[in-house]
Amino acid sequence: MVTLLSHRTKTVEPPEAADITALVTELQDEYAERDAIDQEVEELYHQTHDIQAPKNFQAEIVSSGIAPEIVDRLAGLFHEYPIFNVSPLRVGQAWQSKSTAAEEWLNGLFPALEQQFNEHTWRRTVLDTLLYGRSITQVMPAPQYWDDEPEQDEGEGANDYVSRYKRWQQRAALPFAVRHIPARGAYPVWGDRGLDAILLSREMTVREVL
Repeated sequence: MVTLLSHRTKTVEPPEAADITALVTELQDEYAERDAIDQEVEELYHQTHDIQAPKNFQAEIVSSGIAPEIVDRLAGLFHEYPIFNVSPLRVGQAWQSKSTAAEEWLNGLFPALEQQFNEHTWRRTVLDTLLYGRSITQVMPAPQYWDDEPEQDEGEGANDYVSRYKRWQQRAALPFAVRHIPARGAYPVWGDRGLDAILLSREMTVREVL
């Protein structure tokens, strides 16, 4: 299965299947050397790598676990979420209050999304970065979670509506979705203005697709 993720907001015509197939082949050839290194690192981390031994020499394979322990210890150093700092646009208490509110919202967004979707995105992001030197996290708008956003009823006072709206906000889900995308099988597509898209190539069963 092939998926093309793009951060561009401009609507473009979907590519033809033949063009996608050609693009997949081109990117796999271009990043073949990197994929081989990724495979070697992954096998080393999971202790499934081949052990070199002389021919006709029978030996019991014992994994020391040093490689995964090193990676996991490093991952533990980065278990805290990144911290966002928002500088006030102007001098004054009002602007300072706005920047503080923005900081609190940004710093609470990622943990709240992980909790909402039970998705350990940050842990997987750190692990992919340590193993492969890159990681991908996709954050998408999810307005369907606000389908029940209350509207002011006819004859309802403004204060009553605001109070009801605030009560709804306290229990409403965030209108965003977050997911971790494994670095293996993800290929960057570069354009004149930098990163245009990321192509995901995955082997999936029919049941998984449906």
